[in-house]
Amino acid sequence: MLSDIIPTIAQLFAAAGGGGSSSSDDGGNIIALIGYFPSYYLGKLIKKFLPRRAELIVSVIGATISSAALLAFSIYAGGGIFFMALIVAGIWAGWYAAFFNAFDKLHKKFKHSKVAIATASQTDSTWNGSAIEEHVRNIFLRFETDWSSFNTSSIATYTTSSYNIHIYLMLACLRQLGRTNIVKSPTISELGIIDVVDSPDNTEDRFTAVISWRADDLVTETATNKVLWKNKHEVVEYWHFRRNENSYWLLDGISQETAAAHLRHSGLVEFATANGMFYSLDMGELFIPYYGVLFNQKSKKGKDVNNHVVGAYNQRLIQLYTFSYLEGSGNHKDHHMVAQVQLPKSYGGILVESVKSKRGKRLFGLIKNSAPKNYTPHSFEWQDFNNRYRVYATDSDRLATFELINPGFMAWLHDNDPEVSIEVANNIVYLYKPIASVKVGDYEKFMTIIQKAFKELQL
Repeated sequence: MLSDIIPTIAQLFAAAGGGGSSSSDDGGNIIALIGYFPSYYLGKLIKKFLPRRAELIVSVIGATISSAALLAFSIYAGGGIFFMALIVAGIWAGWYAAFFNAFDKLHKKFKHSKVAIATASQTDSTWNGSAIEEHVRNIFLRFETDWSSFNTSSIATYTTSSYNIHIYLMLACLRQLGRTNIVKSPTISELGIIDVVDSPDNTEDRFTAVISWRADDLVTETATNKVLWKNKHEVVEYWHFRRNENSYWLLDGISQETAAAHLRHSGLVEFATANGMFYSLDMGELFIPYYGVLFNQKSKKGKDVNNHVVGAYNQRLIQLYTFSYLEGSGNHKDHHMVAQVQLPKSYGGILVESVKSKRGKRLFGLIKNSAPKNYTPHSFEWQDFNNRYRVYATDSDRLATFELINPGFMAWLHDNDPEVSIEVANNIVYLYKPIASVKVGDYEKFMTIIQKAFKELQL
């Protein structure tokens, strides 16, 4: 419960322009909880018994009076105004959390969709509101079970052909990382329908179900059952359905309510479509590795993957995505564009960092001072290479066998994109560069680099 509340308060501070160190933010959040709890639960109680307009009027008046009284008391007492201001912030964070969830924001859409479904049902029995909601619930439960058990044959029976392939590839990504995403005892708390499209061509009919649900959502290490991370928070997702020629509603995609539209790279969407690959805006932590240098900076608070593109080339799984670290306020820092391919054997840890990259200069300093002790620096006989790249590795013998470090390929890489760096973490190779230096056409350039690397690696 505490982990649900603190992000709400932190977001309120961030929206108000607050800042500071992580330790002071955490202390402020704890003080703010004094105001948050009574405001949140009182708001939920008001919301339960009053109509929408009345609940908002009553709650705003109550929150305003209590906030003014607390601030006036602190001024009258001659101190503690900062402490009281934090409690007031908690009151308004609790008020916001109680009254404005995703379903409140979509209230008008839900009403409009009910009317649209009722109208369509007059001439087409497939548009049956209660049957559609029951179908969504059944598919939701089936999918969570099938996803948890890698049951792709079952998933294929209720998804569109395109989304079925996308799911298959995402589960393959999990398998490559040696992970399983287990969703235990999922329960739906709220469900509504939006974006109803009733087309003259029935195969173009579609709708979106908004689902608020909770479960024991675990990502485990498949071989050991070690829990890597878990989530018990309420999740809001958009489940997109499309009608097939047999008048059966097929799942056509799932998107996250938390997806940040401003992080969307339209160029990556176009690149995925043009290359027969599949795009997701928000992928969170599901596919983030826990080893290597790029992905394992312990000073960072969190990590995030967006603009995830997945597909196959030469029968090898390819991932392309934007990766960033999350600051305490939820802001994204140190964006990178990353291409990822699994290798047939392990090379330990290898880092070939471009000196041209601003990130490279910072990371070079970081490695020199605080990287894992088993990473040691290496130089090579050709001086041009030493001037352009810094190399660290955990195993000199395996570094010597890494096919990409040869004068021909590295000179070609530098000439084509001098800011691209390479990291190998066990049997996965990453090509990455700072997102700030990514230009139009760089996605295709990354694909060309991957294809060239495939030939060097004889994949």
